[in-house]
Amino acid sequence: MRKTILFVFVQMLVVQVFAQQTTQRTQFYLNRLSINPAVAGTQEKIPLLVHVRQQWVGIEEAPTTQTFSANGYTGKNLGMGVVIFNDVAGPTRNTGISISGAYHLQLTNNRTNNTWMSFGLSGNLYQYFFDADKLQTDQPNDVAIDRLLAEGGRLTPDVSAGVYINNDQWFVGLSALNLLQSETDIFRGDLNPNSVRRIYYALAGYKHRLSQDFAVEPSALARYTSSGVFQGDFMLKGYYQKHYLGVSYRTSDSMAAVLGLNI
Repeated sequence: MRKTILFVFVQMLVVQVFAQQTTQRTQFYLNRLSINPAVAGTQEKIPLLVHVRQQWVGIEEAPTTQTFSANGYTGKNLGMGVVIFNDVAGPTRNTGISISGAYHLQLTNNRTNNTWMSFGLSGNLYQYFFDADKLQTDQPNDVAIDRLLAEGGRLTPDVSAGVYINNDQWFVGLSALNLLQSETDIFRGDLNPNSVRRIYYALAGYKHRLSQDFAVEPSALARYTSSGVFQGDFMLKGYYQKHYLGVSYRTSDSMAAVLGLNI
């Protein structure tokens, strides 16, 4: 196993929250583990990643998200990974941890490029919390707020699975998150429960080397939720030695730029 490679990058990050349940990151290629547990251990290095997003800077109680992830190959065709995140928006907070395990099968074996197929499974634990003290109402002793204060937060378990095929030139993956669609309502026993929506991902990319110093890499991500929402992300990156520059587009939503350096 090679030494850990530290990625230093400067990027403009756009994140959108769907139904205030899960976040989506524009630079999806940096953290494939967060959308597919089969990615764990597919690289010879040990990727360590920290994401920090502050939305609407200067506005009090604006949404903010922090994410840490790490994964590596443990030997005997096995990989392990962990993702920890904290997502805060006003009085609501969603904190969670996902622990992934993956099994790798070698499909081709040659001197220049080996192709692997990986199967992954992750156990997820989310804590949903609502800080009722941050709410202000025009009437005292609000029954709903009193109930929130009494309930506090809620721990919700779930499971995700995926398959991933990759080599040094290309990658493709399919995954499904929140398979159990566990209930997330802090109000237990309500007649109208609010469950985590199941999310399906399809991911693919190809790196084409133009010369010893230059390369281009198009990639795409399709995201579909069980509530019927579909979005696609498309990214094109250009490499020069250890530097890269890219632009991405999300359907009917946003564009973003990325600038990176591998040390």
